[in-house]
Amino acid sequence: MSASPGPQSHTNAFTRDSAAVEGRVAFALAAFALAIGLLALVDMIGAPARVVELLGPVVTLAGLATIGLMMQTMRISRFYAGQRAIPPQYAGLAAAALASALLLPFLPPNANPQSATQTAPMVIMIGLGAGFALAFCGSGPLLRKTGAFSIADLVAGRFPHSSARLLAACVCAIAAALVTMAGLAGAADGLVQVVGLSREAALVAACFVVLAIAAPGGAGGLAWSAAAAGAALIAGLLGPLLAALGGESSAPLPWLNDDLWSAAASRVSGWHAQSLSVFPASDFPIALAAAIGVASLAPLLLPAITTQGAAMARRAGWGGLLWLAIIVVGALCAMAISTLALDELLVGRRPQALAASAYKASSHGLLTLCGQMVSGPAAALEACRAAGFNGALAAGDIRANGLYLLNAAPELRGLTVALSGLLAAGLVAISLALAAAGAQAFATAVAHDMLFRASASKALTSRRLAVARLCAIALVIALAVISTRQSLDARALIAIAIAISGAALAPMLAMSMWPSANAADAIRGLAAGLIVFVVLALVTAQDDHYAFALAIASLAGFGAAMLAGLAFSFRRTMDETREGRAFLAGLMHSETELLNRDRGA
Repeated sequence: MSASPGPQSHTNAFTRDSAAVEGRVAFALAAFALAIGLLALVDMIGAPARVVELLGPVVTLAGLATIGLMMQTMRISRFYAGQRAIPPQYAGLAAAALASALLLPFLPPNANPQSATQTAPMVIMIGLGAGFALAFCGSGPLLRKTGAFSIADLVAGRFPHSSARLLAACVCAIAAALVTMAGLAGAADGLVQVVGLSREAALVAACFVVLAIAAPGGAGGLAWSAAAAGAALIAGLLGPLLAALGGESSAPLPWLNDDLWSAAASRVSGWHAQSLSVFPASDFPIALAAAIGVASLAPLLLPAITTQGAAMARRAGWGGLLWLAIIVVGALCAMAISTLALDELLVGRRPQALAASAYKASSHGLLTLCGQMVSGPAAALEACRAAGFNGALAAGDIRANGLYLLNAAPELRGLTVALSGLLAAGLVAISLALAAAGAQAFATAVAHDMLFRASASKALTSRRLAVARLCAIALVIALAVISTRQSLDARALIAIAIAISGAALAPMLAMSMWPSANAADAIRGLAAGLIVFVVLALVTAQDDHYAFALAIASLAGFGAAMLAGLAFSFRRTMDETREGRAFLAGLMHSETELLNRDRGA
């Protein structure tokens, strides 16, 4: 009789598999870095500027797709959790890339004064920033400690009832689908503006890359691809800043060059409906709702799930905050550089005698001249004549979009087009990574949490992964078709995803830490939170300040869920709370994972 393999053989197999994965990833990352270096070399030898500008996004998209395809797996643990083998520094960088993609649509200001948001930018930034901190250092390590693949998985492990799992999985799937659509929209817009593709062609290209990232390797492919996207973005942001520091003109840096920085900040504030540095007390509910919702947003928590343990997840969280701070500072400096350069290039010039890039940006809605979006010199002259003057442009006649200010720094400063292409590629890459994270979270919610864990947990691994991949493919294709027929606002999609997560999933995370709560409490809480949120959101759908109304609906849903879930828990005896206390004791004091012992090995 042959002996069964012992623990040592399993450890050796795990080590060999991890080494193979790391080898493939190292090869893909090295190829990606080499391609970026060749891009700079092509620019130096005098290749046409348009070719160099296009190569940046093309190389980045090809690199992300290659990383995802090389992570192909047929193991449950690798598909849903990256085999718990992603080093914390890369998991943190991946989390920072996803957080940056969530921040991107909210960049102030808006080029169109008629559509400027009524919410102060500082409120949004503080709310999202607090949510990222809670997600990276709280929710993420909590999920990793339990061994759960998702929030719905944790809810079902703490409250073992099929209805609790299904309700939580439905909310995760809805939020993930909204995030996926927002990521696809952002990536498609970037490809349209930079590469010049039609919107339909841009969506097809974005869909291919997103599916190449998410479908073959699942969470592992997502983590490595998102880390590469974050690295590309950081490189693209640091390029203009380093060039400005090394050039003749000074760079606008906070605390180091306050005069230029203050001038740029004042200029941007003048383009926005509200001051960039003011936090109105009346908008506090928006910041609170954003923080609670982001902390429970399923796609954002995926990098933490792929780490080697709870301690590594915490390290990844702190690293993610550091990477995110670097990205934010680099983005602010790039926007300040663009703001000052834009004034130098446009103020005092005739509207019909501007650079072609200004008309191109205005035609895409990123820049307005005399309050209008124009497509050429004749249209610009007509718009300015309608505004009542025939002379040169003044500072008040120009209004720029935040995304344009972020992306145009190399071009406006006359830097190499390779830097411009790299920055554009980084911005597109993080949007693609966000869409892939949403697709992966959707596949986990539907295929793992709804279907197999609830009704067919002993199905073959090949069948489980095939269904998960089909779910991701169907979602991405369906959302792409919808996006071709109707233009959707990425800010609204992300805001709704955050709001519904805060109303239904955040209470479940909080309730799972309360030992007296049971499955019936969780079901009541989920149902109450969803009902209150949906009713209030629909009633206030036409509100002039819908961001505030959505935040109130999310907070009301959170409060209703907590009240309905915990109302009966205080009357339970010690014996009735035994399971809850055992779960929390294992969570707080055990070094082993509590859930998901079927690793698909």
